[in-house]
Amino acid sequence: MDKGELIGYRVFGPDGRVPGGEYDESALDTGGGLRPELTGRGLGKQAIATGLEYGAARFRPTAFRVTVASFNIRAQRVVQGLGFVPNRTFNATTDGRSFVVMTRQQP
Repeated sequence: MDKGELIGYRVFGPDGRVPGGEYDESALDTGGGLRPELTGRGLGKQAIATGLEYGAARFRPTAFRVTVASFNIRAQRVVQGLGFVPNRTFNATTDGRSFVVMTRQQP
């Protein structure tokens, strides 16, 4: 990868939510992705951590919330390694897929 090359993205607020989930304002929702050809290389944890650092500085939330597809065990492990705790599951209204909602309190 060259310096300055886009490897993924991170969104905050309603853009980090999945249709069908029950969300409130107790945490800042965040979601994102890594370029598919870069998955499985150990980049996810650092990419997510960097995005969360930005979100913490920019929005100053008391907690973050992520919604991860239930089948995506790799992503669940990564965010749990960053301190997120599973809270509940639900099925998306768009396609019926199962998702896990996880939160992490900010210091």
